[in-house]
Amino acid sequence: MVDSAVGLAYLLAAQGVEPPEAVVAGTDGSINFGWQDASGNYTEIEIVRPFFAEVMVIESGKPAKHWTLPTE
Repeated sequence: MVDSAVGLAYLLAAQGVEPPEAVVAGTDGSINFGWQDASGNYTEIEIVRPFFAEVMVIESGKPAKHWTLPTE
């Protein structure tokens, strides 16, 4: 799982994504990256198994968006 998290961090950095504000280990072994901006928008990437993650984006006034990495 750690290899997956490190690999994803490098991939996101190469794409110009700011580092996450929080990285937290889940009680189920997952690893969570989190970002929140000043306007309240929130993004979370949860690595749930090696080389597979679930993404959630919440923007103010909009329904939450969900997808997986890699995209299916």
